[in-house]
Amino acid sequence: MEKEERKEKAFEVRDGVHELAKNASKFYKKVTGIDLSEELPQILILPTSEIGISVSGLQEGNKIIISKEWEDYGRKIVEGITYHEFFHWAVWRSDLRSNFNYLQFYKDHEYNFSPHLRLLLIKEIPEYYVTINSIEEGAAELFAAILMSKNENEIPKNIFYIYFHKNISTYYPKFDPIYYETVKAVIKEVYFTYQKVNAESLKETESQLQKLIDKCYDLFPAPMKWYALHNIGRTTVLFAYEIYKKENKNVKDLLKDLTFSPWETVDIVVKEIKNDKNGELLKNTILDFSKGFEEGFKLFEKHLRNK
Repeated sequence: MEKEERKEKAFEVRDGVHELAKNASKFYKKVTGIDLSEELPQILILPTSEIGISVSGLQEGNKIIISKEWEDYGRKIVEGITYHEFFHWAVWRSDLRSNFNYLQFYKDHEYNFSPHLRLLLIKEIPEYYVTINSIEEGAAELFAAILMSKNENEIPKNIFYIYFHKNISTYYPKFDPIYYETVKAVIKEVYFTYQKVNAESLKETESQLQKLIDKCYDLFPAPMKWYALHNIGRTTVLFAYEIYKKENKNVKDLLKDLTFSPWETVDIVVKEIKNDKNGELLKNTILDFSKGFEEGFKLFEKHLRNK
């Protein structure tokens, strides 16, 4: 029976990915003003063995490839992966990828942490022809989170959708207490590392960032250590989301800035964290992250009471 249900879910997922791409294309135009016209990527669902690298998804020319193994986790996970990979594809099609790879030059910029950070938050993995760009990954997760969320409260949680929609076998899939506490630990690690970042010393910043990568990898083990850059990117964007909210800017403003001037946005995040003397930004970021779990909290507490 369970196998039949999984097959049905897989069929529904395959049937719907092209509609997801159309939806993503419309939203991308709203945020960036760039019309991708009728052109959409071809979406393939393939076994990991055929992809050649252990990833949830990737883009290859005009194709988006999603790992077949993720179908078993249901539509919500594949929805997130499709939106995430679509953002990468759209940035490539719009010829905007250089925004993420190179620094912009700013006038009247009194703070400039991003030159050092950019060197450390982008990792080329030549043996797999892959580059992991921490901030582009974070922007792609925000793009996916906005499209996946029923309301704004769900967006911070859904930036980490890959962890919280994964276990469809439980009746409280929105709240996994282990992942919840682990993501909170990552948020704190990124916050305290950015507090120590030194704009004058590449060597000192490199040491702090390497410790952060090691800690994030220990908290969320992965096939390779550099996947830790994904969670650093997600968390940087989560802080940016909180900063923009405080300044009465909306999430589309943030996504637009992340697309066109990502490293300036990183500079803003580091500056705000370094000036956050009473820890208000950290406290409010964790609070907003937690809001998306209200329904899951209730179900989980009921489950514990009934044990």
